[in-house]
Amino acid sequence: MFTELDSVNWIDHLDKMTTAYNTRPHNGVCGMSPNEAEKYKEDTIRCHLDKIENITLYDFKVGDTVRKKLSKKVFDKGYARKWTIKTYTIINENNGLGELNDGSIVRGDDMQKVPDINYEESDKMQQLQKEFKKVRKQK
Repeated sequence: MFTELDSVNWIDHLDKMTTAYNTRPHNGVCGMSPNEAEKYKEDTIRCHLDKIENITLYDFKVGDTVRKKLSKKVFDKGYARKWTIKTYTIINENNGLGELNDGSIVRGDDMQKVPDINYEESDKMQQLQKEFKKVRKQK
């Protein structure tokens, strides 16, 4: 706009720019322009509520063992550990937020479920590995 008229006087064009901005559709207001959203406030609110209802909640249950996500700094390496080594147990769950046994409240996407391990089977695997090592040594 300024190069067409070879001018740097933007104040004269401020009304045109504001009108253009307010009449274009925006994703933030459900595809409506801000002017339409102002006229149809009820429809805008209903659209936002529909978006909120479609949010997927996490399938964590009370008693699940989880790890917490580590906070990442700007220049951390990509191969750096992302989850805590220590595991926690969910003692209360409400709308995707989990209260852990250390008293912290964590969002669902900041937790990683730890798979349940059948210790009897893992003990059998260790015994088999020991037997294979013995067989290899005998050869």
